[in-house]
This record gives sequence, C-alpha cells and structure tokens, in this order.
Amino acid sequence: MKFIVIEGPDGAGKTTQVNLAAAVLRKGGHRVLIEREPFDYENIVKDKSGTPLEVAQRFVNDRAAHVEHMSRLVHAEAQLGRRVDYIICDRYALSTLVYQGDACTTLKNKEIIELHNRDDLWVPDLQIVLFARDNFASRVKARDDESYAYAGTATSISRAYHRFAHVNSDAFAASKGLQVIFGKRNTSVIASDSVDEVNRAVMLRIVCA
Repeated sequence: MKFIVIEGPDGAGKTTQVNLAAAVLRKGGHRVLIEREPFDYENIVKDKSGTPLEVAQRFVNDRAAHVEHMSRLVHAEAQLGRRVDYIICDRYALSTLVYQGDACTTLKNKEIIELHNRDDLWVPDLQIVLFARDNFASRVKARDDESYAYAGTATSISRAYHRFAHVNSDAFAASKGLQVIFGKRNTSVIASDSVDEVNRAVMLRIVCA
C-alpha cells in the first residue's frame, strides 16, 4: 500500500487533485481510500484555546488517531479479501509545521518536529505540494471553514510551504518524499482550464512512487 499526501496553501487545488487522482487510479483497477486532515475537524480547527504548543500537540494527537483509523480501515478491507493499493490524504504533518510553526505562531519549528518524533505516525511514500502562481487570500477569505488562514497570514503560509517543500530533512520524517507542482495560472483557472495539466503532473509522480 502507498500512502500519498497532497499538500499546499489554501486554494491551491488539493481537494480537486485528491479526487481526480483517486478517480484515475480506480479506473485503472486500484482500490483507493481518500482521507483528509484534520481528522476530527470540528474539534481541532474550531478550538482556539491553549498555548501554541498545546494547539500543535492537539493536531499531532489528532494525526495519531487518524493513522489508527486508517490502519483499521486497511485491516477491515483485508479481512474482506480486498487489498488497499493507495490512501490519498488531503494534508498531513507538513501542514502542522506550516500552520502551527513560526510562519504563523510564536512556536519554533523544531518544537513541532519534536512533537512528531513518535512511533504511531506514518511516513508518507510520497508528498505532493501544490502551488499556484497567484495570491489566494481573496478566495480563502470567502471560505467560512478556513477563515483562519486568510489575509495577513496568506503570504507567510505560502512562503513557509515554499521553504519546506525544498528541504528534505532527516530530522522531520514527514518532510521526506516531497514533490512540488506549480499551477501556471490563477486559482479559478486552475480549478477549470488547467486542472488536467496539474492532474497529469500529479499522476506521473504517484505512479512512480
């Protein structure tokens, strides 16, 4: 089984590409599960209480619960004689490093890396970081469920993804296997005219993982 993660700033087209990749793989006869983080979305994202370290710890604990959930799904499928070929996840540990790290909070990145130093987390076989060329603040601002990410933090978030997407750090296992894909035009166009182009680039990396 391959564990594939698709990452990137809000509005980069992650959910679209997760669904497209799953559809292509399923058409090829593969059994694919789609997952998303945060796992317990309502409780994790909406809860603003606690220090930056406590918030980051909640995300990591949520990730561990998610991995346990995915393990149970794979086991249940195996019990029915079905092998899961791919799990494709919308966000994973890199998102915590970006959103709860020093790009957006007072927490140091090394503290988040240390929180991930545990045996109950998966290391992705491949992580794809999606970017588009333009600023997505206006689009993200329109999303009620992701309003925490817009305006002043949009630029710092994009820069943080750029920084980590080009670092393959042995100190942070979840940063391994990163591949970067840039959309050529703005968000609205990538969601329509360029979606096939981005999907071809995504699929090329997945089949080679």
